Amino acid sequence: MHEFHSDLYEQLRTKRNELAREKRVRPYFILANRSLEEMATDLPQTQEEFANIWGIGPITIQYAGVFLPIIRQYCKEHALRADAPIEFQYALFELLRLRRIEVARRDNTNDLQVFRDRTLEDLATHLPKTREEFRQIWGVDEGRTARYADDFLPIIRQYCGETNEPPLQQVAESSVAFDQNPTAIISVEEEQYADPNEYAPRLYELLRDERDRIPERVNAFQDRTLKQMAAYLPQTESEFLNIDRIGSLLTERYADRFLPIIRDFCRENGISYDRIEPRQRELLDWLRR
Repeated sequence: MHEFHSDLYEQLRTKRNELAREKRVRPYFILANRSLEEMATDLPQTQEEFANIWGIGPITIQYAGVFLPIIRQYCKEHALRADAPIEFQYALFELLRLRRIEVARRDNTNDLQVFRDRTLEDLATHLPKTREEFRQIWGVDEGRTARYADDFLPIIRQYCGETNEPPLQQVAESSVAFDQNPTAIISVEEEQYADPNEYAPRLYELLRDERDRIPERVNAFQDRTLKQMAAYLPQTESEFLNIDRIGSLLTERYADRFLPIIRDFCRENGISYDRIEPRQRELLDWLRR
């Protein structure tokens, strides 16, 4: 059983509360206490490990660049996590994700038909410079190498050349600087959430009703899956696909049943999103230079 580091927990809680004040939301809309407790116990070092923390989903994953540097610095000062894996380059992942969107539009296909997020994460971790190295990344075969290597390799080479592979602390600081209109919840009335640390109960009930209308009662849409939808409020098919136990087939068949319910709930309850963040605009400008 892993040790709980109470002093690290306090550092994470302080940072979470600072973000909440900046965004003018309640702290639990950033991350729940349980998420911070797991971080202070499991000591995640990469975005992949961060994604395995309770409460981390397609929206809250954006805070990896904020909290991971705190954890990594704490581990360094206390000689912990000697097994820490290769560093993940969060800013590069964002650049690759933006290029994936452009490539998908160019080829008239779905983003995830180009590359899944795990492939982009591996690219932003292992930093391949050649087509041969590109081919070794998870999810990349000969066909995708032929189609996409020239789209993604120049971005990786330019990033490494211009930034000299910056430490994650610098990435975190830059992401906070651009985060003026985040993809987080802007305004919500407190009574909407009976248990704000987990999910929106009223939305969960709506999603469960819709699930029960599906004739075949798909097993993947278990209560836990619906509660995660009601916590992270996916707005697009790509975000829907990132929900636990949801794959491309279920997304294709059922996203159109659940996403309108979530969007209507957000609109009716004053939950707003800015899908074009200033940080993303800055990265897109950098990409197109």
